[in-house]
Amino acid sequence: MCARFYHRFEKGRADTPVRPYEGNEMIYKGSRYTRTEVIAPENAEGKTPRVLEIREIPETTGVFEHIVSEGERLDHLAHRFYGDPKKYWLILDTNLDELNPFHLLKPGRRIRVPQNRIV
Repeated sequence: MCARFYHRFEKGRADTPVRPYEGNEMIYKGSRYTRTEVIAPENAEGKTPRVLEIREIPETTGVFEHIVSEGERLDHLAHRFYGDPKKYWLILDTNLDELNPFHLLKPGRRIRVPQNRIV
């Protein structure tokens, strides 16, 4: 996807494009894929599309438990715990026993919430 489709909405400036992270137009600063390599494997048609390698999920330390309440969402929890709703993936990475995020948010369920990681 072209970088021009990504926009940051800050202080009334919806036309400010997000700058690529360190010259890589696929990844933006703060992305969970910041440290993931871009590779170009050859596919069955002989083409070499640029793709991201599989992201390894780092070991999580310093977690605490949170009991899910009715109506909670991952982005709201991320905003509460990290001040950034886009860091919902930290909670998902820590609760690998449940692949469906909707099942993770069943009221009464105990989920693990990790410390904030700066990416």
